Amino acid sequence: MRVVTKRRCGWTTWRVLLKQVVPSKFRIIEGRNLQAKIKIEAKMESPDGSRPKNLRELGLDGLPNLAAVDWVGSTREALRSALDSDLPTSVMVGPDLRMFYNDAYAEILGPRHPDAYGSPFWDVLPESLPAVGVGLAEALDGRAVLMEDKGVLMEFEGRSEVRFFMSSLSPLRNDDGTVAGVLSLALETTRRVANQRERDENASRLHRLVDQAPGFIAFMRGPDHVYELVNASIVTLMGERPYVGLPVREAVPELAGQGFYELLDQVYATGTPFVGLGIPAMLRRSPAAPPEQRYMNFIYQPIFEDGVVAGIFVEGSDVTEQHLAQVEADRLNAELAERVAELREADRRKDEFLAMLAHELRNPLAPISAAADILARSPRDLARIGTASAVIARQVKHIVRLVDELLDVSRVTRGLAAVNLKPTDLRAPIMDAVEQIRPLVERLGHALEIRLPDTEAMVSGDSARLTQIAANLLDNAARYTAPGGRLQVSLEGSETTFSLRVEDNGQGIEPHQRARIFDLFEQGPRPSARTQGGLGVGLSLVRSLVAMHGGAIRAEGVESGPGSAFIVTLPRHSESPGEAGSSRTEEGAGPLKVMVVDDNVDAAEMLGMLLGAAGHRVVVEIDPGAAIERAKNEPQDVYLLDLGLPGMDGVELSARLRQLDGGAKRAFIAVTGYGHAHDRKRTAEAGFGHHLVKPVDTEQLLAILADLARLRQS
Repeated sequence: MRVVTKRRCGWTTWRVLLKQVVPSKFRIIEGRNLQAKIKIEAKMESPDGSRPKNLRELGLDGLPNLAAVDWVGSTREALRSALDSDLPTSVMVGPDLRMFYNDAYAEILGPRHPDAYGSPFWDVLPESLPAVGVGLAEALDGRAVLMEDKGVLMEFEGRSEVRFFMSSLSPLRNDDGTVAGVLSLALETTRRVANQRERDENASRLHRLVDQAPGFIAFMRGPDHVYELVNASIVTLMGERPYVGLPVREAVPELAGQGFYELLDQVYATGTPFVGLGIPAMLRRSPAAPPEQRYMNFIYQPIFEDGVVAGIFVEGSDVTEQHLAQVEADRLNAELAERVAELREADRRKDEFLAMLAHELRNPLAPISAAADILARSPRDLARIGTASAVIARQVKHIVRLVDELLDVSRVTRGLAAVNLKPTDLRAPIMDAVEQIRPLVERLGHALEIRLPDTEAMVSGDSARLTQIAANLLDNAARYTAPGGRLQVSLEGSETTFSLRVEDNGQGIEPHQRARIFDLFEQGPRPSARTQGGLGVGLSLVRSLVAMHGGAIRAEGVESGPGSAFIVTLPRHSESPGEAGSSRTEEGAGPLKVMVVDDNVDAAEMLGMLLGAAGHRVVVEIDPGAAIERAKNEPQDVYLLDLGLPGMDGVELSARLRQLDGGAKRAFIAVTGYGHAHDRKRTAEAGFGHHLVKPVDTEQLLAILADLARLRQS
């Protein structure tokens, strides 16, 4: 316990102390400076000598040290009211601000009571002056002051502790209005402050934990969804901007029209949570940034208070990268499924083709076998021998036609067939084809209509191959039209092209089959009246031959009813020096010197063999360094480079090869497994003329080489 000293404590002392603590608030209070030496009485007794239980029981007249001050104005009545109050109240009177208090205030003072009674404030609570000095000066200046949760370091029994109080300081006035003292009401708030600090610390700890959460978290209060809390992930997702204290419509205006406001309204109104997976949202990372699409998994969880929705808790994750990866995976899976379906379809067509081939070969073998048996049984019957020989000849001719058709389509699809391009009047090959097919047409009783222009229809073409194209189309139309049908052949011209149209009124082709009808071994449904066999290679052969002439072919329906129409479009002939009689093959106008560089030995050798079979002079290298050394001594016309080479990628290798003598004049083709847009851009910027993705379309590659060969010749 602090010992209260017996000493003079006049206004001068208070003036110095208050000036040191609150110089800006200090005002001298005019009053009487008591010079009397006051002795603090620690003994409290009733006039009758009994020991009272408390100050209230002692009564106003029995309080000690009342004579130490001059009780003027409202001071005495204030003390009377304080004694009757249950709230901690003290009255500070006189220049020394001597303290007179009630029982509740005595509990605050603890062991300092009763010695503190009637003692100057500075002697009783000197440690509180830093906390209450400013307020005390205000009260002495005539203004009431309310101080909340002021901490005071107080000493009790040799230990110090900080206690918190909510205090009111009200001036007590003389009859003339001057300040005669201060009425102090002090409520201890130490426990409430401790509880509040604990709550604040818990809230701060929670906020730190929320801020470190990997997903975004927010709390919105009220029907306007005002942000009360957001964590760092919200800022990462939607950028630095004001959130707390703003409604969501004001804080994130770009969400308008995307359904999020309406979802929040719905959750608030119904109290039903909402869970969203992979929900897209257009968000701005900054006010000036363009909207960016992000994908989110999130939950809107209603928060209830007293049974009603008070706010919404938001928690979720930015799953943009996962969503895009899943979209890409789905795309690749769809492509894979499509490719598998194509392979299964190709396998199905292969099986059908083998079955058809067996059927088509057995058909002529049966009469050949019977004719051979007749020859064996009737060696001297010249009539029978003649008939059997004619049967054998016809059926062998049919077999030869089948074999020739297979060999022809094999050569064309592998780029080994040649076309002798020269100015040709397209009418002549068409009429040759008509004459070839006429016996079949007449046997089936078809009506054939021919519409050809009166003037020349000049194209750059191979007359024999053009005849083959028209004959295959006419043969196909005749075989897939019931006996007694109608066939039409017409030729029309435009400024740049000629179009050959072969039309029938047969069974027709379903729209979904038209894109596949030109695939190898593809056949339409067989009519019951069909009298001619076939292997399903004719239309595929026609498409390849048309492409070799720089043209295109398509199939379509007939407006007038059932049936099909095939339209072949060929470019008009334009004369150029040295063009007449030129020869064009799929492998080019002449052989090229080609180097294939690929660290996959099998892939490199197979590609080399393919190009060699097409007539080109091919060298194969596995190592980029070896390719450079060989190119120094054997410059090539074309370099086919894999991009993913060991030690040196294809782009760098192309730059090194280009530095060699004449390298800039060579052609570079990327042959790689990388097919994204940025890969194509990279090779184009590096000077590659073409970018082919593995597995390479051989027809496309051979066509590119053919164009390069013609350019080299010209």
